[in-house]
Amino acid sequence: MKKIIIASLILFFSLGIGSSFAQKDLETEYPEVGGTRPETVATSLPEYVKYIFNFAIWIAGALALVFIIIGGVKYLLSTGNPSLQGDARNQILSALLGLVIILSSYLLLTTINPELVFLKIPSLSYVPTKNYPRAWHCTEKVFGFENYEEMEEGSEKKELARKINQECLYVNTTKNLPPEFEDKIKYIYLVEGEQMKFSVVVNEEKNWQGFCQIFMEDGPYDSAGISSAVLIRIPFEPIETGNVVEEGVTVYKETDFLGEKKGPYLPGEGNINKISFGDIEVRNIDYSLKIVPEYKYVAVTFTGIFAGHCQVFNGSDSNLEDDYISYCTGLNPQYREPCVSSMAVIGGNVVGNLPF
Repeated sequence: MKKIIIASLILFFSLGIGSSFAQKDLETEYPEVGGTRPETVATSLPEYVKYIFNFAIWIAGALALVFIIIGGVKYLLSTGNPSLQGDARNQILSALLGLVIILSSYLLLTTINPELVFLKIPSLSYVPTKNYPRAWHCTEKVFGFENYEEMEEGSEKKELARKINQECLYVNTTKNLPPEFEDKIKYIYLVEGEQMKFSVVVNEEKNWQGFCQIFMEDGPYDSAGISSAVLIRIPFEPIETGNVVEEGVTVYKETDFLGEKKGPYLPGEGNINKISFGDIEVRNIDYSLKIVPEYKYVAVTFTGIFAGHCQVFNGSDSNLEDDYISYCTGLNPQYREPCVSSMAVIGGNVVGNLPF
């Protein structure tokens, strides 16, 4: 009889669970249980715990039903054998008792406090300060943000902190924005550190693609939305590099830093130098870009005149043809050309890692 029970359980799991997960990628997609289903690998731990909790209750109820069916079959097949009928009856009663306990415990928890079965992790609050470098992407302009550090402790400062934590996203590295902030950012705040300030390049699409804009200071963002950002660290005192030949950013007409060149260009007033390479109607083609020394200067290349798609470089690239900036002529690799119609040179380095 134990073999029958074990075989039945294996069959149940093979058919029940297998059918639930059939034709699904187990690493990123799960069946819906109790109205809950983790959507992506970024799903938070409480959601997974809730999912497992609901799944465990569903499995326990299903197992109880299986044992009731098995007990019923045993009872029918043991006619004339009081001992076997008694065992079958006890099995049915035990399964029913287990089912009652499971349902009763769930109902009891939800009656006392529904939060007991809906786990949450409270969000941590950030308190802005000018003593540590950072950038804030806000869904609206927060009046008083610039004066937070100088405000006296009290209810007014606490209310401003609550407003900032509610409306703003703290960005301290190059990153994709979380879904709840995508396409909602309307104002950028750049908070200086003790020895450096910051700039940020924002993109409308994830992975630093799509239309972009450079922020060198606080200001509104009026385009469709922001999905990713490149944070740039700018030291107040320029880094000494000695006598470096052709220091700055240079673009070349051929790969491997060959052919006609333009530059080198250095940052100008306000630590940024905007260089236009001609009329947007006459597309400018450059095939390599050199930064000397690397990681001291950042080059933001645009397909338009400081508008359109862009790509950020913190180091040299000997072939721009395989970069994102070459998609301006289409996605077909046979027709891609690196279109650099304008470029901004900033003195500093990217915080975090760029994927290209």
